[in-house]
Amino acid sequence: MKNTLKNKSLSQKYIFGVKAIADYLNVSERSVYIWEQELDFPLHRVADSNKRTVYASVDEIEKWLKNKPVSGAEKAKTKKRILWGSGFLAAIIVLILIWIFLLPKSPKIDFYTSSSPNPRSAVIEDKYIYIKDGTGEVIWAYIENDKPLDNELMSAESNLDFCDIDGDQANEVIAKEYDVETNRFYLTLFDNNGTRIWRESISNDQSFRGLLLRSNFFPVHSRFAQSHNKTFIITGWRHRTRFLVIITRYDINGNLLNEYIHTGHISFINCIDLNQDGTDEILFGATNNILNGEAVLAVLPLKEFKGVCPPNRIEPEFQHLKYLLQKYIADEAEPGNQTAYIRFKKINQFDEFTKTYIFTVFDHSDQNLFHIYVFPWHHDYENTYIGFEYVFSNTLQLMDIFPNSGLRRVYPRLCRQSGNNTSLHELTNIYAENIYGWDQDEWVSLDELELNFR
Repeated sequence: MKNTLKNKSLSQKYIFGVKAIADYLNVSERSVYIWEQELDFPLHRVADSNKRTVYASVDEIEKWLKNKPVSGAEKAKTKKRILWGSGFLAAIIVLILIWIFLLPKSPKIDFYTSSSPNPRSAVIEDKYIYIKDGTGEVIWAYIENDKPLDNELMSAESNLDFCDIDGDQANEVIAKEYDVETNRFYLTLFDNNGTRIWRESISNDQSFRGLLLRSNFFPVHSRFAQSHNKTFIITGWRHRTRFLVIITRYDINGNLLNEYIHTGHISFINCIDLNQDGTDEILFGATNNILNGEAVLAVLPLKEFKGVCPPNRIEPEFQHLKYLLQKYIADEAEPGNQTAYIRFKKINQFDEFTKTYIFTVFDHSDQNLFHIYVFPWHHDYENTYIGFEYVFSNTLQLMDIFPNSGLRRVYPRLCRQSGNNTSLHELTNIYAENIYGWDQDEWVSLDELELNFR
C-alpha cells in the first residue's frame, strides 16, 4: 500500500474542482476542458478517481498563462473546430460535454497534498467527506452521500474509522462511499493517500414473512477491531428503505467472514475488549422493532457471531400490535449467538411525550465503565431528548442510573402537563428495575442473566 501521490510541498497551493479553477480564470467550466484538450492546459486528476475529480496547481496555471496565452485566433480556431468539425468529432465533443455536465461538482476548497499523508480526522461538507491530517489540513476527499448531509444530525466519524493496518506509520481509512455512476453505496478501504484498496457491497437472502431484501443496503458505523494484533473490519449495513441491519466482519483484504441480522436501526457500534483477553467484543445499541421500538444493548463475540437477534417472535404484551410487528420476524432464521442482549423495557409515563422508539447511545469507556443514554421521551417544547444515563461495568453489571440533565430540568413541567405525580426518584427506580436480558429463550432480570465472559 505504497503512497501513489507525487511528493508535493505543503506550501504549494492547488485549486480543487473544475468550478473553482474556472472561477480563478474567470471563464466557464467548459472552457477549462476545451483548453486542456486544445491548448495543453495543466489539468490533473486525483489518483484512482476515474477522472471524476480534477485539480490544478496555481504555479502551473500562471506559467501556462504566461507562456501560452490564448490569442483571439486560437479562440476562433477552437470554436470553429467544435461547431464546424466533422460529424465524428462533433459526436465526440457532445459526449464529452454530457460527461462534464454529469460530473459531481466539488465545493470550492484549496486542496493540499503531503509527501507523507496521515489521516487523523474527517469533516462533512455538503455530500463530501474531507479527510484531514494531524495539522488539520485536507489531504483528500470522497463522496459520502447521494444528497447533502445535515451537519447538526450527522457525525462524519460515525461512518468511518482510522487504523494503521500495514505498519507504515500512516492510517488507512474504512468508510462508507457513494458512487455517482452506479448510484450505490460501498464499504471502502482507503490507503492513507486516498487510493482505494478495495470496496464491497452486500446482499441478503433472509426472508421476512416472504419478503426478501437482497440489496439496497448502505454501511453505517464502520469500525476497526483487534484480536491479538490482527485487524478486522466491523460494519453495520442498513437497508435504505426498510428496517433491516446486517452486522458484518471482514478481514483486511475485504473478504466477508460472518454476519448477524438485527431487526431495527442501530445507534452505535463500538469494538472494545470488555473482558481484557486480547480480543475485542462488538458492543452496539439499537432499537428492536419486534419489541415495538424498545432500546437494546448487545454484545457480539468478534469471530463467531451469526444468526438473527432475539426474540424473533411477538411477545405477549405486544399481541395487540401483531399485525404491525410480524413483518419484522425472519422466516426459518438461525437464532443469534450474541454474548449478551439487554432490553430496556418501555414504561407508560408521560404518554403524550412518549416516542415510538427509544435509543441507546454510547458515551465513553473509562476505568472499566461505560455509559449508556436511554431516551424514552422527546419534549418538543424544549426541543431536546430527555431520559436516563446508565453506568455499566465491562461485565454488564448495572452500577448506577440517574436522570440526565435534560430530564432533571423539565421534569416538574412534565408532571404538571401530564397530571403525573410520580417523583423523579421513584421513576428512576422503576427504570432501574425494568431491564431484562435474553437467556436462551426467555427474558430474565439483569441480575439473573448469566454471561460467559463475566
